[in-house]
Amino acid sequence: MNLLKDGGPTVYVRIEGIVTEDGSLNKRQCRIAAIDITERRWMEEELRNARDELERRVQERTTELSRAKEHLEVINEKLLVEITKHEQLEKELMKAKEVAEAAVEAKAAFLANMSHELRTPMNAVIGFSSLLLDENLTPEQKDYVESIRDAAELSFQ
Repeated sequence: MNLLKDGGPTVYVRIEGIVTEDGSLNKRQCRIAAIDITERRWMEEELRNARDELERRVQERTTELSRAKEHLEVINEKLLVEITKHEQLEKELMKAKEVAEAAVEAKAAFLANMSHELRTPMNAVIGFSSLLLDENLTPEQKDYVESIRDAAELSFQ
């Protein structure tokens, strides 16, 4: 119920009543009380307003967090794709490294074998050219044999 105090602000009241009977007198009594609940109504209104504001803020924050979650999920998907690419590239690089290492080993084995294969006949060339120089040779022949021996010795350096 809404009552006015001498044209002043609105006053809210709650009306309570009780009826009692006096059985011997066959009488009924009715007692009525008006309780001022204006302050309570103001507090309830403030509480409703605070609840509404809190709900609005919770909804705003929920929306912000939902957007941030979606954004992070997109970033996460991109990172997963990037990680997968990096892992694949790493596998390819490891395979290429193994192939390169095998090629280096094959090259080293080939060079060692070829070195041996070349040194043996080259030693023979040096040895025979040295023996040939001990023989009676024309100056032109001696020059040719020295060129052969010098070239063979240079190949060992």
